[in-house]
Amino acid sequence: MIRWQLLRRLDNQLSLLRKIMIHRIRIAILLTGFMGLFINSYAQEAPALQGFGVRSCDYLALSEQRWEKGEDEGALAYMRLQEWMAGFVSALSLATGEDVTRGAGSEGMVRQVVEFCRRPENRDEDVFSGTMHLIQERRAIP
Repeated sequence: MIRWQLLRRLDNQLSLLRKIMIHRIRIAILLTGFMGLFINSYAQEAPALQGFGVRSCDYLALSEQRWEKGEDEGALAYMRLQEWMAGFVSALSLATGEDVTRGAGSEGMVRQVVEFCRRPENRDEDVFSGTMHLIQERRAIP
């Protein structure tokens, strides 16, 4: 009789442990599903632009004027543009397998972007958009 009671208690405890484990597994599956939804929605957001490319053409044109007046901030902006342009056209050329500047190099692209940003109709553009506009124009050149 004692064995029977011990076996029944043991069976009840095992049943309880099974229920706890099933409950925990359900919670883990639920949490995994929610995490998957969160990760997918996060991964689908557009990547943010980084660096000098997010600056407006207006900022670049004003920086050029400051540089002409001898202000250090204008020279620093031009140096940042040079560094950003070198990295950007290098990365894009590596990714596409072709020289996206078509021989102009990063210095030539800097001069052209500055000229592009000087135009009043382009002041609302950003440096990235101006650079991409010039690259697309250069691709059309045979």
